[in-house]
Amino acid sequence: MKLRYFLMVAALVALAACGNKKEQQQLRQQIEEKQALLSMVDIASEDQEATDLVQLYVKYADEFPSDSIVPIYLMRAADMSGNMGDTDEAIEYLDRIIEDYSDFEDIAMCYFLKGHFYELAGSYDDARAAYNAYLELFPDHYLAADTRKMLPNVGLSSEELFNLLMQQANDSNIAAASETAVASGKKQ
Repeated sequence: MKLRYFLMVAALVALAACGNKKEQQQLRQQIEEKQALLSMVDIASEDQEATDLVQLYVKYADEFPSDSIVPIYLMRAADMSGNMGDTDEAIEYLDRIIEDYSDFEDIAMCYFLKGHFYELAGSYDDARAAYNAYLELFPDHYLAADTRKMLPNVGLSSEELFNLLMQQANDSNIAAASETAVASGKKQ
């Protein structure tokens, strides 16, 4: 009797696992089909398709959180959401990767993109904090040097940035002219 009960339970568990694997494969196929469709068109012109794909990425992440592709899907969802203007959602997906998948190979990019999306949203203090966290954790990442250079400019308007660049160019020209004059004076 116990053996028959054990066999029935084992069979039910096996059937549930097979069903779960089949559902996982079906969802992955839906994602791949949607990705293929979007790769053929301009994402901006297909907001609904892009939104559907983001939802599929998140559904997959919710249902199969231990799958190694989940942080990749969440990063794609963040990128697409942010590029469609939903920066809060993008940051939410990036935070989820940072919290749940800290060993993800592109975790540094998640920190950087978090700063980028905060900046796009106009949350400049949050952007600076995210960029600084990125620099602190990943000082040698390939975007770190550029991030250090642009960090002081976070939150500047286009006009302010233009004026700053013009001032720097002017200061550079004055310094070059001064060096030239000093060098000319030494030759005489």
